[in-house]
Amino acid sequence: MIDETVKEILIVVLELDPSTPMGQVNSENIALWDSMRQLAIVTALESEFGLFIDAADAVSLTSYNNIIKFLEAHPEVG
Repeated sequence: MIDETVKEILIVVLELDPSTPMGQVNSENIALWDSMRQLAIVTALESEFGLFIDAADAVSLTSYNNIIKFLEAHPEVG
């Protein structure tokens, strides 16, 4: 469930093709992933999962895999 929700957020915010392999989605290889979209991703994650993401954590959420690891480390998510 977490992975599908994150995938949906990234597809919408980054305007990705739904067939994009999520394991390859990161700020280094997605041209549209800029600071404004990073903020939109973090805001969407906070809203969808009902948590607060502080700035120190937010800056590390620069890939699908990092986002999943972060969310899985928070027992209140899920």
